[in-house]
Order: sequence, then C-alpha cells, then structure tokens
Amino acid sequence: MLESSKVPALTRAIDILNLIARIGPCSAAIIIETLRIPKSTAYLLLNELKRQRFISLDHQDNYCLWTKLVELSGHALSKMDLRELARPRLTQLMDETGLLCHLGIIDHENAYYILKVESSSTISVRSHEGKSLSLYRSGIGKCLL
Repeated sequence: MLESSKVPALTRAIDILNLIARIGPCSAAIIIETLRIPKSTAYLLLNELKRQRFISLDHQDNYCLWTKLVELSGHALSKMDLRELARPRLTQLMDETGLLCHLGIIDHENAYYILKVESSSTISVRSHEGKSLSLYRSGIGKCLL
C-alpha cells in the first residue's frame, strides 16, 4: 500500500496502529520486522505516536494503543447519528424477513430501544423507541448481552 501513498510517513504510522490493533501489544522489533520499516523511521514514528498519545509503552516495553484513539473515537461517535446509520439496514432486514426490527443499546443495567422499524406483518410487539427494559428479562436485553 505504501507504493501508492502520497504521504508514506502517514501510511506507515497508520500501518503501525493497525498492526498493534490486530495483534495486540508488541515490541519495536516485531513492528519493524512485520511492516519492514527501516529502524530509524520506525523509532521516529513510534516516538511521535507516543508523544501524541496514540500509543504507549506497557510494563514489558511493548507498544499498545492508547487514549488518543479512544478520545477520537468518542468525538466521531458523538457526531454520528446511530439511528440514521442503522435505519437503511434495519429497513432492508425488515423487508427481507417481513418482521419487526429493533435497534437497542445497553446503558448501565438496562436495554433501550433506540430504533423500531415495523412491518405490515400481523405479528406485533408493544415497544417504542426510548423504552427501558431489563437486560436479563427481555429479548433485546438478552440479544445485547
């Protein structure tokens, strides 16, 4: 992929993050060997990723993903309307099965319906978006667990 990159250093840094995400904490030697990155380049990238809090060193001096990734994913998720992202897929699923479809989330000890796509089927379920249910005594709760 590096051959087609217009920004090779960025591509290599992303490759490092993807490798750590895939195999878990690993040493610089494993990163250098697996990704075939020159040693000096690898250490420059690792130090910068560490400085920016994308990675950290664990107690065994292995590189692991770190808090900046959580922070960025939180920002991305907060801007994303999960209901609108899921609606087309739930509608497709409802069309294919002819059945009611729900999207739910877990919050503490409860499950919540956040999206309901109804079919014209005679089978119906008394549910509504925003309804709170027990995780352990409801179908959606058990599915989410």
